[in-house]
Amino acid sequence: MVAHWSDNQLTPLNEARAADTTVWFPLPEENNGDRIWEGINGRTEPGGQVTLLGIPAYVYDLNFGDVVNVVRSQKGPLVATGILLDGGNFTFRALLTDPHEPDNRWRTIAEEFARMGCLVDAISERFIALSCAPGLAQRVADRLQDLNADGTLDYETGRTMLGT
Repeated sequence: MVAHWSDNQLTPLNEARAADTTVWFPLPEENNGDRIWEGINGRTEPGGQVTLLGIPAYVYDLNFGDVVNVVRSQKGPLVATGILLDGGNFTFRALLTDPHEPDNRWRTIAEEFARMGCLVDAISERFIALSCAPGLAQRVADRLQDLNADGTLDYETGRTMLGT
């Protein structure tokens, strides 16, 4: 569930709670030819497009708030066919390094970025997806780089091209 910082705590984002559908995005094929998909929650718009209300964990050049065109697959689920409108947000993914013993670092890191103004989706206790507005992106990237340099986590940006 996508969360933000509210009332001094991580709180589910009401807008994300209003998702009424899941859109499926294909990931690159594996070496054996298998196709893996990522499902992202969204809100159906009057014209049939879907506004994404989830933070992509695996798909590149896709962000919270983007509006995508969709078609219904032969099996029933909605499949994205392209981005209609870039919502303008930036996605980052952080993978915490393996702790020597179980810990709660994910919460500390998620709260730090939520306080900065990011939306946060803790995919697991080691994998966190972040979404932030363009004005915050460099600050977030710099902080992630600091945490990478000290061995706390590895990270990547979800944008491989500007304007997508």
